[in-house]
Amino acid sequence: MKWPTVGNLRILIIAIYITIVVFLINFVFDYVVSTYRLVFPYASYVFTLAQLVSTIAIGYALISIMTSILENYTSRRLDKVGTGIVKFFGQVVAYAILLLVIFNILNINPTSLLAASAVGGVILGLAMQNLLPIVFSGVLVGSSRNLTTGDVILLESYYWGVTTPKFLKVKKVGIVFTQFHDSGAHLVSVPNTLLLNSSIATRLEDKGVYKHSVNVNIKNDVPAHILDKYISKSLRSAFSDSYLKVPQALLMQNNDKTHVYSVTFYFDDIYEVDQIFDRIFRAMDMAYWKAREDKRTKRYLT
Repeated sequence: MKWPTVGNLRILIIAIYITIVVFLINFVFDYVVSTYRLVFPYASYVFTLAQLVSTIAIGYALISIMTSILENYTSRRLDKVGTGIVKFFGQVVAYAILLLVIFNILNINPTSLLAASAVGGVILGLAMQNLLPIVFSGVLVGSSRNLTTGDVILLESYYWGVTTPKFLKVKKVGIVFTQFHDSGAHLVSVPNTLLLNSSIATRLEDKGVYKHSVNVNIKNDVPAHILDKYISKSLRSAFSDSYLKVPQALLMQNNDKTHVYSVTFYFDDIYEVDQIFDRIFRAMDMAYWKAREDKRTKRYLT
């Protein structure tokens, strides 16, 4: 976290100077009041004015420092719009607290003002009931650091009734949307409320390399021990001209209708995923047909 800037520290020093001056004025005026009774009726007004000046000066300095720290913190996690919104709400809360302190100095009961503004508060709350969850979702997604620029994830969401996961690369975390690039280099904007409430995001990085597994179903009319041999050969052949590591296929399930293989593959960039899928499925298809032509399979079928 960055410390307050020199400008903010200067504001705080000026506020302290003002407070010292106000204290000295109070001291001198107290002496004058005790010596010259004619100015006694005005003493309370002068004291109140001095308190107001010192309170406003120190309050403004503290709010400026708080705003600077908050802006430095959020600017590393959110875009400019998100940083501006968080800064605005922070200032609203801070100035509201300062206003309550000023009311207390002036002996004004804020309860009556709050009661008078209750109707306005309800109207404002109804108007912002859709905006506030979006803003807070953006703040949570950005500040949690679960998603940062450049991360590659597998996003699963049932919000639209879509169960097929998507490979996405984080471009920018915003206050309303988080922008991704998909495997086809298309720009995808996902609402942050959806990321928090109706989605599962899985990080795919494993020791500097991205890793994922895909299930492949193969018709169960070829013995698994024969099919395993051809799958291994087909995968090595399919990736022989690639710098990528050869995928590994493991038999995960075997029933009356299908063999279910889990094929684990590795990639360096999300834009390689579509080509990897193409090579894997072609290799698995080729392995099946070669296994079908194997003499042992023909004896097995007869």
